[in-house]
Amino acid sequence: MSERYKHKLSESEFFFDHMIESQNNRVHFRYYLSAFLSASRSVLQYADAETNLGKNPNARPEAQKWYLDVVKKSPRVSYFKDARDLNIHTSPISPRAHISVMFKEEIGVGESVTVSINGEKQPTIPKEHEVEVVRKEFPPEVSYKYVFDNWPESEDVIQICRKYLDELASIVKEGIAKGFISG
Repeated sequence: MSERYKHKLSESEFFFDHMIESQNNRVHFRYYLSAFLSASRSVLQYADAETNLGKNPNARPEAQKWYLDVVKKSPRVSYFKDARDLNIHTSPISPRAHISVMFKEEIGVGESVTVSINGEKQPTIPKEHEVEVVRKEFPPEVSYKYVFDNWPESEDVIQICRKYLDELASIVKEGIAKGFISG
């Protein structure tokens, strides 16, 4: 695989990894998503430059047909092409965030205790035993999951980006194997 394809695929992975790490910071997540969209789009722009008869006098018709078919048959490739174009030329991409907050509390008891949720019963402790109740509170755990409103599947942004990266690598390998793009 040529250096430019390796470089852009690695750059895309870099931004993808940072998207994962920054999910709890919406602003940073959006910055890394924007960079991911640009870097990953470059992979197919390189392939287009090599296979497009109008851009490359050495391109072969079957190479251009292969490229156009690959782009057309993949909803994911088409989606990310459009997302990148919108992000660059119209408005920053802003996936919707699903925020989950989990509160956790741990109570340890040394003897039997009856606890009532609605307050009707009082905790009961056998008189002959002394019971130690240890209560430990944990800070709330907040997690973020981002989705594209206009993506038809149930995948979140991280899942769809991972599949897109895998698809890009597969397209490059196929194009090289067929002799349509430089390897």
